Amino acid sequence: MKTFVTFGKSNTPIEVEIDARGRVFVGGVEKDVKWIGTGTGVNLIIDGRVVDAAVSHPVRGHDSAPTVAVGARSLRTTAQIENERERAVSSSAKRSSASDKVVRAPMPGRIVRLSVTEGAEVAAGGAIAVVEAMKMENEVVAEGAGIVKKVHVQVGDTVEGNAPLVTLT
Repeated sequence: MKTFVTFGKSNTPIEVEIDARGRVFVGGVEKDVKWIGTGTGVNLIIDGRVVDAAVSHPVRGHDSAPTVAVGARSLRTTAQIENERERAVSSSAKRSSASDKVVRAPMPGRIVRLSVTEGAEVAAGGAIAVVEAMKMENEVVAEGAGIVKKVHVQVGDTVEGNAPLVTLT
């Protein structure tokens, strides 16, 4: 599985992959990595260098990947971690224009009803879709008024939490 780690304010993520045999590749280069669990995170020994990683904020923000605090010797920074699917969703959201508003799934589930079509006007608080999760139906509404530019899902689709449902302009 590929994971993308972005350190500090960098715009360039580093690709990390752990293969089926447990080998670790950083930027496509195999690394000798040992993992030591701690109460607040993990200590990594990467090619003989110790890196402490402590979970500083394990909760996902609305549009952000989980953030961890990392340190090696006196250097301290944060890192955001995304898997391939999360990265695809966030990069697609970044490609939307600044005036577009993306209505997202509040949780993983199945789309059981769509209340809008492309070109339709939606009022603030207007119904967008119904997502079924754990046999509960959750209505998703627009935070602000707009016109439906794109419908990203269909009835019956299974979506991840934070997946785009509709783009409004």
